[in-house]
Amino acid sequence: MKVLFLCHPELDIGEYCLFNGLCELLGDENVVTFPYKKIYNGQIANDYVLDDGKKGYTPPYDYMLKRNQKPQTIEEIVKNINIFDLVILASARTYAVNALREIRSKVKFSQPLVFHESEDYEDIRFDIINEFRPTVFFKRTIRKDGKNQFFENIKYNLPIYPFPLSAIVNTAPKVDDGDKKYSVWHVQGNTFELRERIHKLLLDMNLKNSFLHFVDSFAKNSSNALSYRDFMSTIAQSQIAVCSRGWSDDMQKRMEIPVYETLMFTHVRGYIEPNEFENQKHCIFYKLDLSDLVEKIGYYLQDENEARRIAKEGKNFLYKYHTSTVRAKEFIDITMRYA
Repeated sequence: MKVLFLCHPELDIGEYCLFNGLCELLGDENVVTFPYKKIYNGQIANDYVLDDGKKGYTPPYDYMLKRNQKPQTIEEIVKNINIFDLVILASARTYAVNALREIRSKVKFSQPLVFHESEDYEDIRFDIINEFRPTVFFKRTIRKDGKNQFFENIKYNLPIYPFPLSAIVNTAPKVDDGDKKYSVWHVQGNTFELRERIHKLLLDMNLKNSFLHFVDSFAKNSSNALSYRDFMSTIAQSQIAVCSRGWSDDMQKRMEIPVYETLMFTHVRGYIEPNEFENQKHCIFYKLDLSDLVEKIGYYLQDENEARRIAKEGKNFLYKYHTSTVRAKEFIDITMRYA
């Protein structure tokens, strides 16, 4: 299978999770980005313009495996459109949407068109759906209460599927996760009030050998952010790692902590996630008012055997259901039902 992957030059973590999984599943040569995505190929992207008219700048990230793709022109894409089995609008951002608009103005294609939308917001991009009429729609933030999916098979006759973030395991540092140097890990930016409350609460616990790191996300050229290797390695070396939501009720850390045999503390979310992590089986849920967090941390620091058992189950569960490769296979399998 060969797919045309229409994308945007900036970082979009959901877009990257899908791209990474498709490359692992199909091979780099069978996932063609357009416009050519420099950061997926180890290059700095500095030749694009933001929506506000400013010049963009995005470097490749440490968790990205450098691919070896060749840039293609619009003429090459149009000429060879029939070699693709699938066309994926992988982002709702400007360059991706404009790429699809340009291709459609030059050539008709009959392959399934899949709209993958992975922004933090819950709103449905009806403008994109109306303009392009995709075959299938995958969205990161589909609410469990159904408030943002009312149109399914009613107004648009459009199949909609949840597509949450996934675990990027092919570049995760190889660390001995049996060597626990730290008791409790909490690394967050000061971008959401809940995160600040958790950090203060953990500091007040006076935990021994904890790894608590609060990043000033608003500081220009902040120097206190961890490298990807340090970030992941300290997770692996911790007994417990605490994560929480930000402005979106979603968080990539839920797909990073269980990469290792570390007990994840998290909370119930409002979004649909296929094969959701279960409390006291794969992780530990705490209340959003934090009224039970101190007691639960104390309990699982004392009962190391139970903590390790749940952490191991969580790790196995993530590798079975939540890696980017597993998620990409689900994406392809679902899409081909409508081909």
